Amino acid sequence: MYELNVKDQKSRKFILVQLPEECDEKSVAFIEGYKNIAELGKERIRRASKKVSDENSSYKGDLGFKSFKLSKSSFKIWNSEEDYEESQTLEESIRLYADNIDMTRNTKDILYELVLKTGYPLTVPIEEVKADKKIVYSICNSQLIICLEQKVDKKLLRAIVDMKPSEVICLDNAFGGDDQLKTNTVLEMKSEKIVFKTV
Repeated sequence: MYELNVKDQKSRKFILVQLPEECDEKSVAFIEGYKNIAELGKERIRRASKKVSDENSSYKGDLGFKSFKLSKSSFKIWNSEEDYEESQTLEESIRLYADNIDMTRNTKDILYELVLKTGYPLTVPIEEVKADKKIVYSICNSQLIICLEQKVDKKLLRAIVDMKPSEVICLDNAFGGDDQLKTNTVLEMKSEKIVFKTV
């Protein structure tokens, strides 16, 4: 596909799906450090990309790829019956789920899950941009802004509004229980015709 794109200066995209089937321990791939077929597949794509890039230095198209792995959600799922039994009290269950993000997940896990849940494809352009000196994520040329900062304030939120996105997502806990700031943010976003959500 890379070679074909270079040949006619197109930008076709493709999807590969591979189960992480383990490599035979006696195989050359395993001996060279590839534990499963998925790892081997990624290395083959890297080598193909490098070869095409080395042979066609004038080509300005995309020769990279993204790799994703199916996994559980980055957000804790509320299950009132099970959680109530574990914690013995409903109050304790609610307290445990006040911070609903699985802290074992990294920023990219959370970011891409939110991108998918918002209806964008995994191939959508995502850019790290600064808003009031903090990093936020611009999806599809700022149509969607995702802020994963652990604490937000008026200046940061104003900077996000000034980017004129169609939609904004922030972490609910980032408001630190400041209901007035959250309410004001909802009203300001609404007045600017921005869909605002917290997770």
